[in-house]
Amino acid sequence: MKRRWLLRIGAIVLTSTQLLSLLGCTREEPQTFSELVNSSTSNKEALKVTETGSIMQLSALPEKYIADYNYKDITCVPQVEQMPVADDFSNVINFDQFEGFTSNQLQMLKENGFVVMQPRAEYPYLKLHQVYEGGQYTKTPLFITTDAVLNLYHIFYSESLKGLEASELNEELNRFTGIMLKESLAVYENPENASIKKQLLRITACYGVANKLLGENTKLPDEVQSLVDEEVNLINTAKELTTSPITGKKLDYTQYTVRGHYTNAERLTRYFKAMMWYGQAGFEMIDSNRKFSLENTQLSLMMSLLILNSKEATASWDRIYTATSIYVGAADDLTLYDIQPVIKKVYGEKVGLLSFMDSSKETSLRNEIEGLRTPEIQNKLVITQGVATGMQFRVMGQRYTIDADIMQNLMEPFLRPVPSGLDVTAALGSERSEELVLKYYKPNEKWENYLPTLKNLQDKCKVLSNKAWEANLYSGWVWAISSATKSFEKIEGMPSFMRNEAWTDKSIHTALGSYAELKHDTVLYSKQPVAEMGGPPENMPYIYVEPNIEVYAKLLSLTENTMTSLSSRNLLRDETKEVLERIQKDLKIILSCAKKELTNETFTAEEYDRLSSFGGMVDSVSTQLASMNMSIDAATTENYTSAVISDVATILDAGNYLELGSGLPYEIYVICPYKGKLFLAQGATFSYYEFLSDTRLTDEEWHKLLGIEKSINKEYGFESITMTTPTEGLKDLVPEWTKSFVSTEPNKVTTTSVEVIWDDAMLPDNPTPGPDGLYDY
Repeated sequence: MKRRWLLRIGAIVLTSTQLLSLLGCTREEPQTFSELVNSSTSNKEALKVTETGSIMQLSALPEKYIADYNYKDITCVPQVEQMPVADDFSNVINFDQFEGFTSNQLQMLKENGFVVMQPRAEYPYLKLHQVYEGGQYTKTPLFITTDAVLNLYHIFYSESLKGLEASELNEELNRFTGIMLKESLAVYENPENASIKKQLLRITACYGVANKLLGENTKLPDEVQSLVDEEVNLINTAKELTTSPITGKKLDYTQYTVRGHYTNAERLTRYFKAMMWYGQAGFEMIDSNRKFSLENTQLSLMMSLLILNSKEATASWDRIYTATSIYVGAADDLTLYDIQPVIKKVYGEKVGLLSFMDSSKETSLRNEIEGLRTPEIQNKLVITQGVATGMQFRVMGQRYTIDADIMQNLMEPFLRPVPSGLDVTAALGSERSEELVLKYYKPNEKWENYLPTLKNLQDKCKVLSNKAWEANLYSGWVWAISSATKSFEKIEGMPSFMRNEAWTDKSIHTALGSYAELKHDTVLYSKQPVAEMGGPPENMPYIYVEPNIEVYAKLLSLTENTMTSLSSRNLLRDETKEVLERIQKDLKIILSCAKKELTNETFTAEEYDRLSSFGGMVDSVSTQLASMNMSIDAATTENYTSAVISDVATILDAGNYLELGSGLPYEIYVICPYKGKLFLAQGATFSYYEFLSDTRLTDEEWHKLLGIEKSINKEYGFESITMTTPTEGLKDLVPEWTKSFVSTEPNKVTTTSVEVIWDDAMLPDNPTPGPDGLYDY
């Protein structure tokens, strides 16, 4: 497969697309109306608007979603004994259990206490947790990494969101669109609304587009149908930046390339396109030069009023918006929460569509609109003109996220058009990330404001409260990622392998691998910056948990928050709850064991048993969630690899996209301490890629580049996976700075049949089976 890998050049534009959100729900949104509408009239009566100003009722919006969490910092004084590794590894009790290291790999293992290996040429692992499943059978000591635990949360987040979208949210989106198309058609075809028919045409076409994208073929008036067909053709072609027939502004139609977890089922593909339309199509009331558009403002008010006039539509809109806000955060653009108070203040609670044409209200209206919040993620236009970048109303606006804010601010047309994942980790507080981005990308040499801008962003992130970080699941995940970058080089009492620069680089690599998964999972919602098992066998080997307790504590809080948030809005399915409870139980054990390692305590029987089956547990969670989604047609098969890809920034004038990806898992070998001894353990890490592409890549295209070929046996209906040679030049897409801890030589390490007698001190004493007679795995 041939593909043109592009150089980091070109001017940019910071603009919209993808899902997520860090500060999303913490920013104050306008309060809802206090008075509820007692009863709704029939559609015909409610929608009739006469020249004299027949009224509509403003339905009260439900109270906006506000997270209420209480993360508590975990304190632990590390007391791990520092033990040097012998030159011949003679004091590593199970060193003879492994063979195949090259001399350079052994040197890295000796100097750093660990080495990370690229995927094997033959029979590479396709998923991170498979490394741990293999270790169970070969009696290889396991090293449970933060990578593997963060990947577990990704599996839950992605699959639970997919299930919610394919069931409840897909149904709500169809219901909302159907109601609004019917209502907009009614007012459009009412002859008494002739004076505003131009505005109503655009509104009706907007819902007609979503209706058609969802697979419906409602009969529409010819002039509406023509507009809808033209817009849908551009969306389905998904090839260019061009003027939208409906909004009158340029839209980046490449954003409609279906990607992320939306390629696996037809209903998710339709959901993706319709939600992208509702998130992208905006009516710009005040442009980037602060110029006020009365026409677009009137259109936005009419569109909002039509929704608010229907209790059913308002409730449906809120259910979709709130559910996605829990996962990704609040919209960056204006929504009903912003527009409803304006209508009430300027026109009163009972108002007709023609009321918005009242010229005596224009000054008051303009003053109110100018006082509304402006979007924080905006395009930085250089060459491309005509893209709406100012204050807009969107039916289901794309979401503000702190990482998009960071990238947007650290992109500068011509001077520094292409950002890096390191920008995000540097802004989140990683000093080493700042060193790496300056050394390898040299942004300050071409743009003198890079460092001052980065410092401002670091200060912004530093003062964020726990409440802000926990405002939604997206921001909570970013918060956990920030802890994954933590350096332990100067912290006394930490294990020796963590107290060096190479481990700090590995930790940043972990954070970016998890960040790539986050962006993949939320590609639809977040706004994008643009710029020009059984009983335990005898003699089981040791187990070690990477002791970054802050990551585990935040992930545990995040899963608890997930349970609370989804339950509060009746969005928690029984199957999802069951999986969450399992993950919480294992995170508590992982956190407990990490603390015990730092304070030289012994694991309990239950802790050892559950850690020894970590790989099987992750596989079980993944299979259970996949089966749940297949039962509701949210997926056709279970994910066959943990490799994912997502575009995170757009360089419009060059036609390039910054892609962040996680490839086939790397293996990590770590010399771990335990009660005065050293042992060599094996684990899994992400493989992180960052590069420019001339197309927005899907997971399927990325897998082919990695050499993963999927085929389906048509006669028997099963899938088979074949590994082929990866695309030439793939290794060049791995950041240069990872060479400090990743071996560039082939991975030929194998486990020998050497029998190791493990010290019983780590093994559980008389493990007790559960009520069913089985051990708890």
